[in-house]
Amino acid sequence: MKARMLCGVVGALIVLWTNSVMAQSENQRKVVSLMKDGVSALNSATSGDDYQRATQKFEAALKILESVNNVNADKGKAVCFSRLGVIQYRLNQYQKALEYYEKSLALCRKTSFVEGEATNLSDSAGVYNSLGQYQRAIEYYEKSLAIARRIGNQKQEAKILHNIGYSYESSGERQSALEYYEKSLQISRKSGDVKQEGETLGLVGNICYHQRQYHKALEYYEKSLALCSKTGNVRFVPVLLAKIGQTYEELSQPEKAMEFYEKSLALEPFAKLPTELAPAV
Repeated sequence: MKARMLCGVVGALIVLWTNSVMAQSENQRKVVSLMKDGVSALNSATSGDDYQRATQKFEAALKILESVNNVNADKGKAVCFSRLGVIQYRLNQYQKALEYYEKSLALCRKTSFVEGEATNLSDSAGVYNSLGQYQRAIEYYEKSLAIARRIGNQKQEAKILHNIGYSYESSGERQSALEYYEKSLQISRKSGDVKQEGETLGLVGNICYHQRQYHKALEYYEKSLALCSKTGNVRFVPVLLAKIGQTYEELSQPEKAMEFYEKSLALEPFAKLPTELAPAV
């Protein structure tokens, strides 16, 4: 399941622009409008045409920004390149995605835009995960984690720890994965990030499932389902329902399994039955 990055970085950048030389200019208003439209199109995209519309918005914003020579304009370019990378990632164009992330990362470092730098490092790690290059993904996540800790962003820290755990789990190192999931849970609970806590509980359930600790897996899946339902996490809920169904199947309770499969399919009627939970986004 592809990461759907809600571009909080865009919002932060818009605030930065209020004090820039572009402030109150026609160019600023056009760029802000285009970027907002691009983010909206990206977040709701379900087809190639949708991604094309999002691409056009970010490219139009870039065209305006190319005529401006200041730090905040460079940060704007960084955000546009970053979102273009996300589009290519979701279209499975991994090399193109990495090229956009590298362009964005260079601008972020040039302008000391640390939030953008952390985002690009995590996004690049996600690409390497998809390519099966798990150790390289972990290296990028670790760099992003260092920035999140330095700037005191606990929400981002919990998310990155979760994703490092996912990389370890994907590479078969489940004990290391569990250690990172537990670190993520500690921080998400401390910061009150219920959404992140719910997602991480689900992945702990995955480890229990693969270790054939089915009753324990059910406990984690059900806790995860409660929190994900509470936060309206439409990405995780159908997968969790399917995982609970699979777990009941392993416990030789086919009627209970079917009950949860049907609930999952009611939410994702045209999708293949999901088998795994995804990394945090």
